[in-house]
Amino acid sequence: MSSDRRVRTVWLVGLGLFATLLTAVIVSASVGQFSATISDVIGSFGRVLSPSLFPVTEETEVVDRTLWNVRFPRMVMGVVVGAALGVAGALTQSLFGNPLAEPGVIGITSGASVGAAISIVIGASTFGILTTPAFAFVFGLGTALLVWSVAQRIPTQRAISLLLV
Repeated sequence: MSSDRRVRTVWLVGLGLFATLLTAVIVSASVGQFSATISDVIGSFGRVLSPSLFPVTEETEVVDRTLWNVRFPRMVMGVVVGAALGVAGALTQSLFGNPLAEPGVIGITSGASVGAAISIVIGASTFGILTTPAFAFVFGLGTALLVWSVAQRIPTQRAISLLLV
């Protein structure tokens, strides 16, 4: 595949994914306990971008408040968390040089669970509400470092055997 064609393909895929995300945001913003149509959602975006073209009425004010104070912040947080999880997964796979690496397979989840269990058993949660998550984080990080050090000793051709370790 030529370089120009590859660049064009990457741009087309990126635009397609962005269009899919935008469509999902608009459709999911219209679904909920408070009914809002897709045209209400698009109009709300329009009122923010160009207030002179989309006038504000009492009905649209209620819709706008619901969308901008409840639904859009949740959707933005969902997009940000999803992107962060995707980046974390890609980093995990590149760090271990293994396309099948993920926290459950390489043991990070189990290490974090052991840390949380130890915190609960020894009663460390009496020191604060964040003690158990801190134990889980430290043990998960320790497990990741241990697995990474083992992965460094395995030749690149046999990196897939890390799944069997």
